[in-house]
Amino acid sequence: MLFLIFRYTAKKSTVYAFILRWPKSNTVTLGAVKYQTQLSISMLGLAEKLTFKVNPAGGIKVQMPLVPYSQLPCQWAWILSINVI
Repeated sequence: MLFLIFRYTAKKSTVYAFILRWPKSNTVTLGAVKYQTQLSISMLGLAEKLTFKVNPAGGIKVQMPLVPYSQLPCQWAWILSINVI
C-alpha cells in the first residue's frame, strides 16, 4: 500500500505543500486545502500551472505535471505553491 507523505507550510497568502513520494496515479489529494474558485497551483521549478478539482471527500485533487521523471526539478521531494488569485 502506498502512503503519500505531505508537509505544509505557509508564507503570507501562499501555502506550500511538500510531496515526499511521487503518486503512481499522477494525481495527489490535498485534504488540508479548501477549494476556492480563484486558486492557482504550480510546482516550484516548472513554469506550467497545474489543474485541480474538488475532491468529494474534502480538499482538492491536483494533477501532477506530465513530464518525464528525469526532467522534474528534483527527484526526492516536490513543492506545490498554492495561491489565491
